[in-house]
Amino acid sequence: MNHPLDVITYGEAMAMFVAAETGPLHGVAQFTKRAAGAELNVATGLARLGFKVGWMSRVGDDSFGRFVRAVLTQEGIDTQCVAIDERFPTGFQLKSKCDDGSDPAVEYFRRGSAASHLSIGDFKRGYVLGARHLHLSGVAPAISSTSRELAFLLAREMREAGRTISFDPNLRPTLWGSEAEMVATLNELARLADWVLPGVNEGRILTGSDDPALIAR
Repeated sequence: MNHPLDVITYGEAMAMFVAAETGPLHGVAQFTKRAAGAELNVATGLARLGFKVGWMSRVGDDSFGRFVRAVLTQEGIDTQCVAIDERFPTGFQLKSKCDDGSDPAVEYFRRGSAASHLSIGDFKRGYVLGARHLHLSGVAPAISSTSRELAFLLAREMREAGRTISFDPNLRPTLWGSEAEMVATLNELARLADWVLPGVNEGRILTGSDDPALIAR
């Protein structure tokens, strides 16, 4: 893939094991392996629509990391800024199967992962500013303080360069020290974006308002 990129995004991609049968995860014998990640889902969808998409991340020097990189390549997502970390592993998750319309149970194994060690040291100015648009979510800034610094650096650099920015809050309260910290940080990041894409419930948490019109403003 050659520059310029249409879109760049960053975050954590994990191996995801989806249960082949319903019931508690501990009783499931078979799983289907997939790649998962909030920002990766956006990157994949845009690449399938024909956009040139770049992905910034870190994966471990392990089978899960090689699997993630293979999926990115298969989807046509540029991996020039996907670093292979020899110290820390690629995260993974288990996801239950539900047939009754309820939310599936998800168990994460991501603490101390390679992607949680993303930092401003992973920023490659020429590569990033070669993109026309930056997409961010609230997940990557939540996985570590160093990843949070990278999110703000990306947003400020792209904004100063006159690029556009979209931001999906994608709230993950369990990854934050407190709800107050989550709200303050993500609202600050949202102010740097051109488009902010919360669900109504996320908007209530971030703004304290129940009025969709006020949330949108």
